[in-house]
Amino acid sequence: MSTNRIHNEAKARRIVLFEGLPFVGTCSPTDVDFAMEVKLIRRYLTGDFKEWGKTLENLDGQRWLLERTVNAFARMGYKASAFIAWHEEDEDPVYAASTTVAYVYRRNEWVPASSRMTFLEFYERFFFTNNGHEPQAKATVKNYTKEEWDEKLRK
Repeated sequence: MSTNRIHNEAKARRIVLFEGLPFVGTCSPTDVDFAMEVKLIRRYLTGDFKEWGKTLENLDGQRWLLERTVNAFARMGYKASAFIAWHEEDEDPVYAASTTVAYVYRRNEWVPASSRMTFLEFYERFFFTNNGHEPQAKATVKNYTKEEWDEKLRK
């Protein structure tokens, strides 16, 4: 069974050109490879996968976008973080789960990853544990009505 969540790979590979759009100064569009909000547990993770050894020095626009979205979610009470993960230069396709997390942004600063871990390990630690250590309490299974679900999502 495939865990690939790309519903239309041809559309995902489509290049978007920004020719003809007037940009002010050195401003230009950027993208991120990963962004996930899990509202029920108030967690937000975003980041990008770069070629091995890429530093934060030449990523100003993208770095600022990652920082600002993390800071915005943190102000809303979320546990929020960003990452830069490395993959081999000629890797195609890039398998996100096996990339190596190089930098993590949290609490208003970028720090080198504290240990060598794959993105899968980082992802699981971020979403499935409290503070990266203790397991989260198991969720209670309940069948919500649409109204209950909507109310839960509004909180």
